[in-house]
Amino acid sequence: MFGRWRSRQRVVKLVLVVALLLVALSSFLTVAFRDSPNSPLSPIPLVPKAAQEQAVCDSPPACFNYIFTTFGGKNGKDERTLDVYTSADGIHFTPYVMGAYKPENSLLRDPSIILHDDGWYYVVHTTSWDGNDFALIKSKDLKTWDHVVTIKIKLTDEDLKVADDKPRVAQSWAPEFFRDPQTNKIHIIISLRHFEMKTNFAPYIFTATSRDLKFWTPGNPLNVTGLTPADSYIDMFIIYDGSDKATPYHGFMKNEVEKHIEHLAAASVEGPWQFVQKGDFAGWGTKEGPAVVEKPGGGWRMWADDYHGHVKYADSDDLWNWTKMVDMPDGVSSKVRHGTILRQDRKGTLLPQ
Repeated sequence: MFGRWRSRQRVVKLVLVVALLLVALSSFLTVAFRDSPNSPLSPIPLVPKAAQEQAVCDSPPACFNYIFTTFGGKNGKDERTLDVYTSADGIHFTPYVMGAYKPENSLLRDPSIILHDDGWYYVVHTTSWDGNDFALIKSKDLKTWDHVVTIKIKLTDEDLKVADDKPRVAQSWAPEFFRDPQTNKIHIIISLRHFEMKTNFAPYIFTATSRDLKFWTPGNPLNVTGLTPADSYIDMFIIYDGSDKATPYHGFMKNEVEKHIEHLAAASVEGPWQFVQKGDFAGWGTKEGPAVVEKPGGGWRMWADDYHGHVKYADSDDLWNWTKMVDMPDGVSSKVRHGTILRQDRKGTLLPQ
């Protein structure tokens, strides 16, 4: 009796050993087969979530999380064509369409993009090194662009009655869109040098008076405390920070004398604006053409031109403390120039700009 029990125990142990060996062999074969390049069980390459979402989006250009309108062409020197880059993460940008638009009789520099509530993308751009106007174009698909209007700059209501052959503005550079989330008004901030007064550059504000953006108020000097005719500032870029209850409007513009980007703040877009960080406060050295976007997870990202076609970017949690500026990857930094980045959600919904 005892002998039969011992015999059965040995059989059970043998069965268990064989079962374990079969399980191990099965696991080994599955892994080997799965890892074979031609196996249907080969693992799917890991793709960032944003890239996966972008891949399945069926209504471009709303698929793109970031749209960068710039100029420069393949060699970074073309000043007459609009280039459009797109990105899923705001860091890695790839060309979407190069040479998307070329004006017939003007330059195209410093293009600033906005997504209007009429469903069209609008770009405003510099038209010349010396002149008294700026131009707007629009597109539905970021590929085909149409001229909307060229605005001859007027600085007062009386100017509207003056013939266009008597300009009061000698130079008009780097127009930037800003939609005020408090009023939903669309503004353009542009750097002007006054012809009659022989002043240096200063920021002026224009406000759209028609939904199709064909008509604008006369330009008014942006109210910047302490700014004198001896000062010279260009490339004013405004963003809205709702978490800052006292001064939710923040601006970054380049001191054209010292060649540094400086920081301003205000309670309203009209001002008065106060300098809150001057000089080379972030340690970036010479930079121009700042463009700032609020990141989806919080914080901010700024891109700026390092002169002669070399755009870099830096990050901040609070608009006051910034990281070191680094190159845009994949060689993009050397191909693009001063432009603007638009962040949108996957359905193209308007976001603060």
